Amino acid sequence: FKHVTVSVGIATVTPGSAQPQDDLIEAADAALYAAKRRGRNTVVEHGLILPDDRPVSLAG
Repeated sequence: FKHVTVSVGIATVTPGSAQPQDDLIEAADAALYAAKRRGRNTVVEHGLILPDDRPVSLAG
């Protein structure tokens, strides 16, 4: 058997809020990539993203 690992990014929204759907998707995506950077079998909630988890933009 091969081992399966999982990285999960979680974002939440309050039902009935005026938050755009795209904001929720972007938050979940950011949390997912933060989880991937932390390593295998990791779950990150968007509100708990650490400064080191944020993506770095390269000029050019």
